[in-house]
Amino acid sequence: MRKNILLAMGMTAALMLTACSKQRTDHSSANEQAAEASAAIHSSEGARECVTEMYEQYFRQASDTATIDEEATPMSRYLTQDLSALLDSCIARQNATGDLYLDYDFWINAQDCGQLELKETKVTKYADSTAVVTVDFTNFGQPAVATVEVRYDAAQDTWLVDDFINGEGGSLKNSLEQYMK
Repeated sequence: MRKNILLAMGMTAALMLTACSKQRTDHSSANEQAAEASAAIHSSEGARECVTEMYEQYFRQASDTATIDEEATPMSRYLTQDLSALLDSCIARQNATGDLYLDYDFWINAQDCGQLELKETKVTKYADSTAVVTVDFTNFGQPAVATVEVRYDAAQDTWLVDDFINGEGGSLKNSLEQYMK
Protein backbone atom coordinates (compact mmCIF):
# COMPACT_ATOMS: atom_id res chain seq x y z
CA MET A 1 0.00 0.00 0.00
CA ARG A 2 2.81 2.37 0.96
CA LYS A 3 4.53 1.52 -2.32
CA ASN A 4 1.33 2.43 -4.25
CA ILE A 5 1.06 5.78 -2.45
CA LEU A 6 4.70 6.61 -3.25
CA LEU A 7 4.17 5.57 -6.86
CA ALA A 8 1.03 7.72 -7.10
CA MET A 9 2.86 10.70 -5.55
CA GLY A 10 5.74 10.25 -7.98
CA MET A 11 3.35 10.13 -10.96
CA THR A 12 1.54 13.22 -9.69
CA ALA A 13 4.85 15.07 -9.33
CA ALA A 14 5.88 14.02 -12.86
CA LEU A 15 2.55 15.24 -14.27
CA MET A 16 2.91 18.56 -12.44
CA LEU A 17 6.45 19.03 -13.80
CA THR A 18 5.24 18.23 -17.30
CA ALA A 19 2.38 20.76 -16.95
CA CYS A 20 4.75 23.45 -15.61
CA SER A 21 7.20 22.76 -18.40
CA LYS A 22 4.40 23.06 -20.99
CA GLN A 23 3.17 26.27 -19.34
CA ARG A 24 6.71 27.74 -19.50
CA THR A 25 6.87 26.76 -23.18
CA ASP A 26 3.51 28.45 -23.80
CA HIS A 27 4.74 31.64 -22.07
CA SER A 28 8.01 31.50 -24.00
CA SER A 29 6.06 31.09 -27.19
CA ALA A 30 3.93 34.15 -26.36
CA ASN A 31 7.06 36.14 -25.45
CA GLU A 32 8.76 35.04 -28.66
CA GLN A 33 5.69 36.06 -30.68
CA ALA A 34 5.65 39.49 -29.01
CA ALA A 35 9.37 39.92 -29.74
CA GLU A 36 8.85 38.93 -33.38
CA ALA A 37 5.95 41.39 -33.73
CA SER A 38 8.06 44.16 -32.22
CA ALA A 39 10.96 43.34 -34.54
CA ALA A 40 8.61 43.51 -37.53
CA ILE A 41 7.43 46.98 -36.48
CA HIS A 42 11.03 48.05 -35.78
CA SER A 43 12.02 47.61 -39.44
CA SER A 44 11.99 49.68 -42.61
CA GLU A 45 8.73 47.97 -43.60
CA GLY A 46 7.30 48.77 -40.17
CA ALA A 47 8.25 52.43 -40.65
CA ARG A 48 6.58 52.49 -44.07
CA GLU A 49 3.41 50.86 -42.72
CA CYS A 50 3.18 53.32 -39.81
CA VAL A 51 3.55 56.32 -42.14
CA THR A 52 0.95 54.83 -44.48
CA GLU A 53 -1.47 54.50 -41.53
CA MET A 54 -0.78 58.13 -40.49
CA TYR A 55 -1.52 59.50 -43.94
CA GLU A 56 -4.59 57.32 -44.43
CA GLN A 57 -5.96 58.73 -41.16
CA TYR A 58 -5.04 62.28 -42.17
CA PHE A 59 -6.67 61.94 -45.61
CA ARG A 60 -9.84 60.44 -44.06
CA GLN A 61 -10.05 63.35 -41.66
CA ALA A 62 -9.32 65.96 -44.33
CA SER A 63 -12.04 64.56 -46.60
CA ASP A 64 -14.60 64.50 -43.76
CA THR A 65 -14.19 68.14 -42.78
CA ALA A 66 -13.02 71.40 -44.33
CA THR A 67 -10.26 71.62 -41.71
CA ILE A 68 -8.54 69.03 -39.60
CA ASP A 69 -10.26 68.69 -36.24
CA GLU A 70 -7.47 68.08 -33.71
CA GLU A 71 -10.05 67.52 -30.97
CA ALA A 72 -11.77 64.63 -32.75
CA THR A 73 -8.74 62.57 -33.76
CA PRO A 74 -5.52 64.34 -32.89
CA MET A 75 -2.85 63.86 -35.54
CA SER A 76 -0.38 64.93 -32.83
CA ARG A 77 -0.46 61.33 -31.56
CA TYR A 78 1.73 60.48 -34.56
CA LEU A 79 4.42 63.03 -33.60
CA THR A 80 7.47 62.65 -31.36
CA GLN A 81 7.29 64.46 -28.03
CA ASP A 82 9.93 66.94 -29.23
CA LEU A 83 8.04 67.93 -32.37
CA SER A 84 4.71 68.03 -30.57
CA ALA A 85 6.11 70.27 -27.80
CA LEU A 86 7.68 72.59 -30.38
CA LEU A 87 4.38 72.89 -32.25
CA ASP A 88 2.53 73.57 -28.98
CA SER A 89 5.02 76.35 -28.15
CA CYS A 90 4.56 77.90 -31.59
CA ILE A 91 0.77 77.79 -31.26
CA ALA A 92 0.96 79.43 -27.83
CA ARG A 93 3.22 82.17 -29.19
CA GLN A 94 0.95 82.70 -32.20
CA ASN A 95 -2.08 83.01 -29.91
CA ALA A 96 -0.26 85.49 -27.68
CA THR A 97 1.26 87.66 -30.44
CA GLY A 98 -0.96 87.13 -33.46
CA ASP A 99 2.12 86.30 -35.57
CA LEU A 100 1.41 83.41 -37.93
CA TYR A 101 3.94 80.60 -37.40
CA LEU A 102 2.99 78.60 -40.51
CA ASP A 103 1.02 79.42 -43.60
CA TYR A 104 0.80 75.89 -44.98
CA ASP A 105 -0.22 72.40 -43.93
CA PHE A 106 2.99 70.53 -43.16
CA TRP A 107 1.37 67.09 -43.57
CA ILE A 108 0.84 67.74 -47.27
CA ASN A 109 3.25 70.64 -47.85
CA ALA A 110 0.44 72.82 -49.29
CA GLN A 111 -1.90 75.61 -48.28
CA ASP A 112 -5.07 74.00 -49.61
CA CYS A 113 -6.20 70.44 -49.97
CA GLY A 114 -8.95 68.55 -51.69
CA GLN A 115 -9.51 65.16 -53.28
CA LEU A 116 -6.53 63.72 -51.40
CA GLU A 117 -5.59 60.23 -52.50
CA LEU A 118 -2.67 58.22 -51.17
CA LYS A 119 -0.67 56.54 -53.94
CA GLU A 120 2.46 55.06 -52.35
CA THR A 121 4.80 55.30 -49.37
CA LYS A 122 8.42 54.27 -49.64
CA VAL A 123 11.39 54.30 -47.32
CA THR A 124 14.26 56.23 -48.89
CA LYS A 125 16.69 56.02 -45.94
CA TYR A 126 16.73 53.63 -43.00
CA ALA A 127 18.89 53.23 -39.91
CA ASP A 128 18.19 51.29 -36.72
CA SER A 129 15.79 53.80 -35.17
CA THR A 130 15.29 56.43 -37.87
CA ALA A 131 13.89 56.44 -41.38
CA VAL A 132 12.97 58.88 -44.11
CA VAL A 133 9.69 58.04 -45.82
CA THR A 134 8.38 59.61 -49.02
CA VAL A 135 4.61 59.81 -49.41
CA ASP A 136 3.26 60.06 -52.97
CA PHE A 137 -0.33 61.26 -53.21
CA THR A 138 -2.62 63.47 -55.24
CA ASN A 139 -4.07 66.78 -54.08
CA PHE A 140 -6.87 68.20 -56.24
CA GLY A 141 -5.97 65.46 -58.75
CA GLN A 142 -2.37 66.69 -59.08
CA PRO A 143 0.67 64.61 -58.08
CA ALA A 144 2.20 65.67 -54.77
CA VAL A 145 4.93 64.44 -52.45
CA ALA A 146 5.52 64.72 -48.71
CA THR A 147 8.69 63.60 -46.98
CA VAL A 148 8.80 62.72 -43.30
CA GLU A 149 11.56 61.72 -40.93
CA VAL A 150 10.34 59.15 -38.46
CA ARG A 151 11.91 57.87 -35.28
CA TYR A 152 11.21 54.52 -33.63
CA ASP A 153 9.75 54.93 -30.13
CA ALA A 154 10.54 51.75 -28.21
CA ALA A 155 8.27 52.67 -25.30
CA GLN A 156 5.24 52.85 -27.63
CA ASP A 157 6.63 50.22 -30.03
CA THR A 158 5.83 52.38 -33.04
CA TRP A 159 7.26 54.96 -35.42
CA LEU A 160 6.54 58.65 -34.86
CA VAL A 161 7.14 61.67 -37.10
CA ASP A 162 10.13 63.69 -35.91
CA ASP A 163 10.27 66.17 -38.81
CA PHE A 164 8.63 67.11 -42.10
CA ILE A 165 10.89 68.00 -45.03
CA ASN A 166 9.52 70.40 -47.64
CA GLY A 167 10.11 70.25 -51.40
CA GLU A 168 13.29 72.34 -51.19
CA GLY A 169 14.75 70.16 -48.43
CA GLY A 170 13.85 72.55 -45.61
CA SER A 171 12.99 71.22 -42.19
CA LEU A 172 9.75 72.04 -40.36
CA LYS A 173 11.60 71.70 -37.05
CA ASN A 174 14.21 74.24 -38.14
CA SER A 175 11.50 76.67 -39.27
CA LEU A 176 9.66 76.33 -35.98
CA GLU A 177 12.85 76.78 -33.97
CA GLN A 178 13.60 79.95 -35.93
CA TYR A 179 10.08 81.22 -35.25
CA MET A 180 10.59 80.70 -31.52
CA LYS A 181 13.82 82.78 -31.38
